[in-house]
Amino acid sequence: MNFLISVFFNAPQGGLHENVRFTAQRLLTEGHSVSLICKSGPFADQMAEMGVGVFSTDFAITDFRRVFEQIKAAHQQAPFDIVHAHPFSSRQLAVVVGQCLAVPVIETIHGQYLDQLPNTIAQLDAVVCVSEGIKQYLFTERSDLPAEKFFVVPNVPDVTQFKYIATQSSNAHKGKVVIALVSRLDRDKQFILDLFLKAVDYAAQNYPGKIHWQIVGQGTEAETFLAQLAELQGENTVEFSGWLQGKDLQKAYCASHAVIAPGRCAIEALSCAIPAIALGSKGYIGLVDEQRWQAALYSNFGGVGQREQGYQSGRIEADIDRLMQSAKYRRQLGRFGRQLVRSFLSAKQAHQTMKQIYQTVVQARKMTPLTPVAEQAFLALQCANVNFLYTKDKRLAVSLEGDFPESTQFAWYLHKKGGGVLEKQFYTSQPHTYFSPSEPGDYRVQCYLKNSIEKISFFTESISVSASQLKKQ
Repeated sequence: MNFLISVFFNAPQGGLHENVRFTAQRLLTEGHSVSLICKSGPFADQMAEMGVGVFSTDFAITDFRRVFEQIKAAHQQAPFDIVHAHPFSSRQLAVVVGQCLAVPVIETIHGQYLDQLPNTIAQLDAVVCVSEGIKQYLFTERSDLPAEKFFVVPNVPDVTQFKYIATQSSNAHKGKVVIALVSRLDRDKQFILDLFLKAVDYAAQNYPGKIHWQIVGQGTEAETFLAQLAELQGENTVEFSGWLQGKDLQKAYCASHAVIAPGRCAIEALSCAIPAIALGSKGYIGLVDEQRWQAALYSNFGGVGQREQGYQSGRIEADIDRLMQSAKYRRQLGRFGRQLVRSFLSAKQAHQTMKQIYQTVVQARKMTPLTPVAEQAFLALQCANVNFLYTKDKRLAVSLEGDFPESTQFAWYLHKKGGGVLEKQFYTSQPHTYFSPSEPGDYRVQCYLKNSIEKISFFTESISVSASQLKKQ
């Protein structure tokens, strides 16, 4: 089969990338063709080296037409059998491609978000959730979703890669317990970073000089986070590795006595027989042991929860105490975690389930083919350019260029950084408008477009307005 995978991401590397990489590797190994829609950069380059075709895009609405034309040309040469979308902008573009080219689309949901499912479920042939907890979250939010379209296929590690290997401890760390944080260091991971800082502060007071903290990650908050660590670490040591992958990441897991990590990273550590404190952007599971393993599996190791509201004060400190009990206890936890992965997170079984979903969706659509939707029906394909500037008469001007149907209407919300929505202008037939800011700051506009078929929205880039600009006559 010929697969087209669409994935949008902010960070250059992370668990989402590993999920896509794993899927592509398996499909290529079995002789299928795989193409990928994603941002240009290291990940795209790595996938191209594997033999994956790459359509590069920043997923801006104004780039949909260009990349769609490339995909359409490729489809005419070698038709795609199925589109596998990941959330947000990648899903939006995938649905356009699927509808216009009459190709079935499935989507994987990785976390606690609806991703417009109530509006797009009719255009999706199946939805795959990475844990039962995430699936249940969707139905709690919207009980009217068609349950028959939803499947659970867990995140799984590559056990041929992530297995225990003996590693020599650094002389500098001898006699210390090495605990690694493996996570992106971005704002959406703030809950994880804050709890880790609590653990570091607690350990400085209770286990001075006994712990080496290994930071495996990278992101926009790295500089701030490392500065906070320096203030809290006390006599314990800290080392920053940056983001690792493949064998380097395996070595980092195996050189640690325990790992603090979300989602896929926690699973990979357990696969290496390294005990893990699982926590995610949404919730805290804690040390994966005989009491918490079910909660870990249910939530995709921290992907479901209420962040601070669901966290019981002192839990991570208590888990640090347990890890520090003895090397024998840590080895016991590691063996338990490895067995958990082998029992419930089989890569072979997960891939087999995905294959069955792919094959059945494709076969069903051969029996009842999709009817191509006219490209003109999708507003995202008509929007060619967004203009946003601060004019000489001290106004913010925003306008859209494109071949819009006459029925298209436009609305605009003015946002200020740190101030939320300042002004709303409701739907009219005009593809342009003005705002008059009264104070300095960073501004952007959320543009809404709708016609009789669909409604879309997107943000402009930000513009900084200074106090001196406002004072100019």
